[in-house]
Amino acid sequence: MRAFADKVLEGVMDTDLDRLRMIDLGKASALSRDAVEPLVQKGWVDAMADTYLITIPGRTVIERYTAARA
Repeated sequence: MRAFADKVLEGVMDTDLDRLRMIDLGKASALSRDAVEPLVQKGWVDAMADTYLITIPGRTVIERYTAARA
């Protein structure tokens, strides 16, 4: 349980945002399950077999941090 809580509390990392964008662009096949797991733990992505779906909180992260970088 501690590892899960640590992932949630660490916030948005650059690698998280890059991976979310890859999934958003349809390039999820380039990511390993281990690479996506932190996003699943944070609630930003739902994983079903080899399919990754960005959740509403995940979409919010993409939109907020993309706008902040612009």
